[in-house]
Amino acid sequence: MNQQALDDTTKELIREAYKNLGDNTPGFRPRAAQRHMIGGIARHLGAVYPGDKRPDGYHTPIFVVEAGTGTGKTFAYALAMLVIAKQRGKTLIISTGTVALQEQIVAKDLPDLQARSGLDFKFVLAKGRRRYVCPSRLVQRTDGSAQGTFETYDTPTAEKLDNIQLFGRLREAFDSGAWNGDRDTWDVSLVDSAWSEISTDRHGCTGGHCSMRALCPFFTAREAMEGCEVIVANHDLVLSDMMLGGGVILPSPGESILVLDEGHHLADKAASHGSNSHWVGGAREWINRIDKVIQTVVQALPGAIGSQLRDHFGNKINDAIHELNRQLNILMGSLINDGPFSLEGDAKESVWRFPHGAVPEAIQSIGENILPVAADLHKVLTQTADALRLCIKDGSVAASMGEALLPDLGFFMQRIENLHGTWNMMLAKTPRGSAPMARWITAAEKGSQGIDYEVCASTIDVGPFLNEKVWNPYAGIVVTSATLTALGKFNHYFEKTGLYTQPEAITLKLESPFDYAKQGVLDVPDLSSTPKDQVAHTQDIIRWANGGGIHSSEGTLFLFSSYRQMSDVYAELNPTLQDIALLQGQLPKSLLIQRHKDAIDAGRGSLLMGVDSMGEGIDLPGKFCTHVVIAKIPFAVPTSPVEEATSEWIEAQGKSPFMEIAVPAASTKLIQRVGRLLRTEDDHGRITILDRRLICTRYGQAMLDALPPMKRTIST
Repeated sequence: MNQQALDDTTKELIREAYKNLGDNTPGFRPRAAQRHMIGGIARHLGAVYPGDKRPDGYHTPIFVVEAGTGTGKTFAYALAMLVIAKQRGKTLIISTGTVALQEQIVAKDLPDLQARSGLDFKFVLAKGRRRYVCPSRLVQRTDGSAQGTFETYDTPTAEKLDNIQLFGRLREAFDSGAWNGDRDTWDVSLVDSAWSEISTDRHGCTGGHCSMRALCPFFTAREAMEGCEVIVANHDLVLSDMMLGGGVILPSPGESILVLDEGHHLADKAASHGSNSHWVGGAREWINRIDKVIQTVVQALPGAIGSQLRDHFGNKINDAIHELNRQLNILMGSLINDGPFSLEGDAKESVWRFPHGAVPEAIQSIGENILPVAADLHKVLTQTADALRLCIKDGSVAASMGEALLPDLGFFMQRIENLHGTWNMMLAKTPRGSAPMARWITAAEKGSQGIDYEVCASTIDVGPFLNEKVWNPYAGIVVTSATLTALGKFNHYFEKTGLYTQPEAITLKLESPFDYAKQGVLDVPDLSSTPKDQVAHTQDIIRWANGGGIHSSEGTLFLFSSYRQMSDVYAELNPTLQDIALLQGQLPKSLLIQRHKDAIDAGRGSLLMGVDSMGEGIDLPGKFCTHVVIAKIPFAVPTSPVEEATSEWIEAQGKSPFMEIAVPAASTKLIQRVGRLLRTEDDHGRITILDRRLICTRYGQAMLDALPPMKRTIST
């Protein structure tokens, strides 16, 4: 048990800052839920130790808070944790699940808190290196100095010619100061293949020895972090930093306290960091380029150093490349001849999943041969890169030359690491009592390249990963979201994230400031079918909508679980409803939402029709949304190999995957969708759920009970 409690001085600073916030905010409404959240954070994170030495026997205090729309949770956690961080000598890291919230916190919430609370602090937005342009690579791509690097070995394609024009526009904007080098601030979306040519990772960066370091937006952002009390990051960046050991990109976790806002995204983000894959045919193609790049680098090194490396490597490179190719050829042949793949008709891919993560002996044997060879090649690449960095540092290799060569080495280092990591996960032993890895191979059509095979492995239980990388290292943590509970309890979230093992993790479920009984009505119409009969259910929805269920004069959000049902319903809506309908997929989501708002502002009705991503994170207050229609309970279909492996593991424990996974997850999604209706305390409207399973099944009734307490009209 952590012993330290919050001192009176810190408590008074928090009270004073909150009073200032209220006094200086026009129209400020004191909210009991917001005060309870501040008080809970103060009590529980009062145990955070000062300085950078973690006391013996210390357990990270973790405060898990479900706080719905209208609570004012951003001000609550930022105010309380900032005061605690300053008093304890820590940095406050605020991590979000989405870019939209990250930008809102930096552009609006923290400036407002800074201006109105009386707290003196500096804050900065933090992103990973790949989110910024590399000025050196941009120059190489626009002045011809990239000639000879591996990316120019191929004959130019139409796509590459388009990229050249794009890079020219980017450089002009960067040089003139019209663009700051941040990918997210360019006015149109930049495709990954183009962006990868003008950005870099830690392997390809020459760091302090780069000739363009003074212009580098990544290092400019890193320098801006110095002396900042608050850093706004995202879950991916936090996890990436911890994968590197912590304190590499962000401040050390022992010297920080962490907010995980939109905490319901954390398990999925962790799962993506706990997975690896590589293409077999793709690997054969890039492996054969390694020798040429290494030889190019060695030739650029001063004579003695280059000679030493050549003597040291001897035939190691060719031998390793030959052996890797041989093993990948054996694997390719085995998959072609023995793999249970079916790519007939319109099928573009086929999956071979290994039950309980048990890899067949023949494939396991190939992997055991690949691992040591991949490790040897990575060592060669690392030694070559280290030698190049030293020569750049002492000036024996020109910085411009090094900056052109190092990213090529980095490209192959990253891919070799990925190949090695994939097979390491494919062959890792499962500890007794632990969840097995999900392991599978996907056959896919690759156009003119024919069929290729992707070897994949992923963890299905991220609890141990999060314990090691997040819960245990940080000095203190707050996790918050509007939807952390499922069926009214935190159990499902604690199981997914491993928090059930944390002795100092406590929960708080805050009541919403909304008067749900007065502001909203929840209706379950008397349809003749359920979603189990998809055709009949779709026809019931169409009859309900055309029969007056949807009013053409108001703002309606209609949420589906599949594009197919959305399209089928739209196709048979009456002309009046079709005229006001906006379908997800027709336009980018932000533009679609803007057109919906424009129609409402113009006094017309609008019917916004969408799927999963429309059910979370969009804000349509007041007249923009007075009716939310939900086609059915949003159950996920467990078709991915990871979901199938998870269900298999649950069944092996004698439990029901439906009740353990599907129902809690669907309950959380349903709450998120219902939450699209009321965004402020002045909003009014109605929810319609077109799924009778809510009232005719026990699990449906449990989901219904977990929804906000609006007035209910259940047709029978």
